Amino acid sequence: MVILNHFYTLYLIAVVFYISECDSMIQINPDLCKGCYICVEICPKSVYVISNVTNKKDIKLPCPKNEEDCIICHLCELECPDQAIYVEDRR
Repeated sequence: MVILNHFYTLYLIAVVFYISECDSMIQINPDLCKGCYICVEICPKSVYVISNVTNKKDIKLPCPKNEEDCIICHLCELECPDQAIYVEDRR
């Protein structure tokens, strides 16, 4: 039980780090992402990159590193099969 709690704590630290690293108008829920990378492929402005941060399924998560190029077309949000992406219109 202690090992599982320790693993869960490390997972939460990784998620917090991921969210703070990618603190943006584009939010990706690491628990829902299955790593299909449709968002990376479909984005017309190449906003997403595949990060080295993994979720609890050991999937490398996409990260909106080039957010300043985002045109808020919501294609990534609409095409995500797991509804793991939320794009907030901050502009």
